[in-house]
Amino acid sequence: MFDHLSAQDLYVCLFGILMFWFFRFSSDKDEIDNELSIDKDISTAEKQTRLRDFNRKWIRIWILYKWDNIFCHILASLLFLYLGEENLEAWLGDIATRLPQGANQIGSAAVIGYFGSFIAEGLKKLIKLIKT
Repeated sequence: MFDHLSAQDLYVCLFGILMFWFFRFSSDKDEIDNELSIDKDISTAEKQTRLRDFNRKWIRIWILYKWDNIFCHILASLLFLYLGEENLEAWLGDIATRLPQGANQIGSAAVIGYFGSFIAEGLKKLIKLIKT
């Protein structure tokens, strides 16, 4: 299925996905830490206790909250890899030629694939609308 790709292309795609979610995880973690530390109604010791308890559970909570986005991101990246660079350039036109060369080498999956996370959000909202 991915015969037109080398193992290096797949590794680069995986690295791109991991880097995207690492930065997303870091920014989400910083936001939560700031929100927990801003609360002025509690003592400093209580804030530290809350942060320590939350830090223990944070990765598990974050993955449970984001698993569908991560899964859709991987699926979207695999789709773009399967389509290949030539088909993407035919569909996207100038956008594909403006992407970094490394992204074009892997079918733009590491750059474009993250739209899978936005697709997942849209699908979740659509399912909620259909259910109601």
